[in-house]
Amino acid sequence: MPKPPSEKFKQAELAKIHIAKKELGMDDATYRAMLMQLTGFSSSKDLNAHERGKVLEHLKKSGFQGKQPGEPNNLSSSSPRAAKLGKIEALLADGKLPWAYAVAIAGRMYGKERLEFCADDELTGIITALVKDQKKRKARSPDETQ
Repeated sequence: MPKPPSEKFKQAELAKIHIAKKELGMDDATYRAMLMQLTGFSSSKDLNAHERGKVLEHLKKSGFQGKQPGEPNNLSSSSPRAAKLGKIEALLADGKLPWAYAVAIAGRMYGKERLEFCADDELTGIITALVKDQKKRKARSPDETQ
């Protein structure tokens, strides 16, 4: 029997809390003390939706960034694909663009919903499109400052 949507959402929030704990380098004692201070519970499994939201908000204020919408799941691997995804990330950062921009390019050019679904040559095509876009933006930039 499939889990109800509320249970799936709860599991996703709990996973995010634990990812934040790991990303922030919190040891177990610090993590449990933070939970106790914010919610009165020492385990995230006991939290209701409001309390999970409160914990996540605190973790974000503490520096947890989490994944941006559209950011690929396989970005941190050591594969050649990761190098291309890293290049895409750098081009997006240079243009102050969100991951959703690259996902939109993948959709327009290749009919792909996510970057994870793109083949190596398609990732190269997205890089090319982003480089061309970057050149256009830089060409327009001097005119705007005059």
